[in-house]
Amino acid sequence: RASEQISVADGKLTSSGVLGNNGLLYNAQIKAVVEGEGASTSNADGALRVSGATGVTLYISAATDYKQVHPGYRTGESADDLDARVAKNVEGAAAKGYDAVLDAHVKDHSGLYDRVSVDLGQSPTYGEGALPTDDLLYRYKIENASRAQQRALEMLIYDYGRYLTIASSRENSQLPSNLQGIWSSTADDNAHGATPWGADFHLNVNLQMNYWPTYSSNLSDSALPLIEFTEGLVDPGRVTARVYAGAETPDNTPIGEGEGYMAHTENTAYGWTTPGAAFSWGWSPAAVPWILQNVYEYYEYTGDEGVLRDRIYPLLKEEANFYVNYMLHKGNRPDADGEPRLTTGVAYSPEHGPLGTDGNAYESSLVWQLLQDAQEAATALDVDDELVNNDGECSVENWQKDAAGAFTQADANRSWNCAQSLLKPIEVGDSGQIKEWFFEGELGKTVDGANIPGYQGNHRHLSHMLGLFPGDLITVDNAEFMDAAKVSLNARGDDATGWGVGQRINSWARTGDGDRALVLINKQLKNAMYPNLFDAHPPFQIDGNFGNTSGVNEMLVQSNSTFKLDDTAYHNYIHLLPALPAKWANGSVDGLKARGNYDLTFDWSDGTVDNVTVHSNLGGEVVLAFEGAARFQSAITEDGVEPITKLDDTHILFNTEAGKSYTLSTEAAPEEPTEPTEPSEPSEPSEPTEPSEPAEPTGPSEPSESSEPTEPIEPTDSTGTTDPTVIEPSDSGDSGNSDQSSLPKTGVEIGALVVLGLGLGVMGISAVTLRRRRNM
Repeated sequence: RASEQISVADGKLTSSGVLGNNGLLYNAQIKAVVEGEGASTSNADGALRVSGATGVTLYISAATDYKQVHPGYRTGESADDLDARVAKNVEGAAAKGYDAVLDAHVKDHSGLYDRVSVDLGQSPTYGEGALPTDDLLYRYKIENASRAQQRALEMLIYDYGRYLTIASSRENSQLPSNLQGIWSSTADDNAHGATPWGADFHLNVNLQMNYWPTYSSNLSDSALPLIEFTEGLVDPGRVTARVYAGAETPDNTPIGEGEGYMAHTENTAYGWTTPGAAFSWGWSPAAVPWILQNVYEYYEYTGDEGVLRDRIYPLLKEEANFYVNYMLHKGNRPDADGEPRLTTGVAYSPEHGPLGTDGNAYESSLVWQLLQDAQEAATALDVDDELVNNDGECSVENWQKDAAGAFTQADANRSWNCAQSLLKPIEVGDSGQIKEWFFEGELGKTVDGANIPGYQGNHRHLSHMLGLFPGDLITVDNAEFMDAAKVSLNARGDDATGWGVGQRINSWARTGDGDRALVLINKQLKNAMYPNLFDAHPPFQIDGNFGNTSGVNEMLVQSNSTFKLDDTAYHNYIHLLPALPAKWANGSVDGLKARGNYDLTFDWSDGTVDNVTVHSNLGGEVVLAFEGAARFQSAITEDGVEPITKLDDTHILFNTEAGKSYTLSTEAAPEEPTEPTEPSEPSEPSEPTEPSEPAEPTGPSEPSESSEPTEPIEPTDSTGTTDPTVIEPSDSGDSGNSDQSSLPKTGVEIGALVVLGLGLGVMGISAVTLRRRRNM
């Protein structure tokens, strides 16, 4: 630090100063309010001292003059201004008093934390008889925990991730959560000193993972700092795009109208968008398309057209145009069918394998998703059709440039749709795997049989698998790609540090294998968690905690895939229990959110869904998928009954209205009344008929040939939890479709943003798709 001053006056200690490396002003104040006759505070020896008190309450507030505005990153406040701002906060809290501050905090926190609950029959983690957390973790590690205690730790870790989101990222936070969330072990004034990785923002999985559980956990407001951070990348990122790609954008150009912006693996709060400390592994321009997936999901889950129009779409548009105009080119290898393809140029698959390849699955998958999301957003807003589609011939030759860098065919079709169709990110290799590099033959080998330089079969990163998760390119509705994804996941193995296991939990959940996902949760809890349940990527990162919570959400609900039936595609249908482990055979969920802004409440027993209620925040047509869905015939609301359409044995559809809840019923909806008709002339009475013979009583029916005997159910423990056989997810739909050109361009009906005020005090723990719908 260049300077630090400590002062004490009127029961308040103030620490203020200036950081030595960048001149940032800081100010922190602690005010002591004492209780008891004769209690007092003093500033003897320059310290805050409390005497004669029966109780003391400390009110703490801190701030800097940081503001996320390039290039200065300052509010413009003086040291006195900053001191006055912090004093106002701490004095205001003290004036309210402890009870009022606590009450405001509890209301604020519980309003977020209580949105979601998951019950797997776990034992309580607090109160009489509950085990201390470190003891519970120890018993889990040595496999000496009861079944209810196992579920207790699994759910405690899950809920902890939701708590960490609330505590580290709120709608008015200055910055998103970083590598350590907000829990850095030191405040060392050295960017790469004692603070691990400088508590920076890594954009090649870590920052993205921090926000994987945010939307599905019904905490969309907590993603707003991430959107603001991404907006803050644009100005410095335009400089980087000019230096490395020749994309010139005039100053003060609105976001969405520039030539493009670029950022890489490492980033800071001060616009560091260069390739990083080491170019070899730091070069990763696809980091921006990847973080934009998180940004676009805000719209997918909330349906907030205002935020889409004003903030999200401009980011997507400028980056999509940047790739189309500056980064994509004809690849030096054809695709699997011998046809030419577009690639992204010099590429690296973080953080693994050869350097400087001509594209790879990592970058092409991320750019494919960027173009997909940009097209969906433009269609939802009914704008920029000329960028989305073009009637001209779609060919890689349209991307040829002259020596000056200009396109040789100025008016050729280089629409987003065309570019996306020519990327072809996913190819299946000779080992049945997803190719990480387009020159790969067998796993770890080139097509000529040579070893791929730097290949590590068990590397912690899954960079080539991003089309599986968090992307939408590899889904259960595409059997060819999904089978190849499983080969790649098995080849990579289950062993990794905390965040690496977290990524694997999510990826295996997307395959539908809940038992494998639970094995990974078990590994993470045993090998990659500290006693305080912080994620262990030595010395410490927070991302693995968020990966765990996201993975559990993905095991219980997924809403990213497209189900095709005849000529109709159902985009973002809601899949309940898509990856349920056998050990979670009984349970309930309340409050998880699906794309389309649908809030879900459901329960299950023996692996089978029993009851479902869907709250529709925006209305629209809902498609649900789960085993046994076809037995439900209607959806009951508070004022009526909506008929259900059976699409197949596992997919059902019904209409919803905004603001209503729909509970599934096995009873058919009443038929619509018909118009009364004129009475007819009375007919002649007919002759009475003889009574019919009574029907023969029927005996018990024989089991059908398809009925297989079930595995015996394990004995229940005191909670009644059992371990039946796994209920496999449905594999219905057009599973043979391997078209990578584009998913349907329909959006999803989605819901209202709720902004909650931030209470004073320390933060505490705390859908589906439409074939046709209104524009969003």
